[in-house]
Amino acid sequence: MTFDNTLQNMIGISPFFILKLFILLGLMMYLAFALVVVRQIQLMSNVVGGGGQYGIKLMTLIHLAAILLIFVLALLTL
Repeated sequence: MTFDNTLQNMIGISPFFILKLFILLGLMMYLAFALVVVRQIQLMSNVVGGGGQYGIKLMTLIHLAAILLIFVLALLTL
């Protein structure tokens, strides 16, 4: 009997399912961080001004969209 089988028999949950839950938790925390970054960039752009703010805003929105896509795909594979 392997460790995976023993653990699954003891608690009734696969160890890989627990690992997936921890990965989803980490992705949720990273998603919250990405939202904070977007907000900080918006506040910085209002204070600083200038012509280079649109490129930075675009990069943060692409980053947020990528994180949302990764989170949704991870959630669907659960």
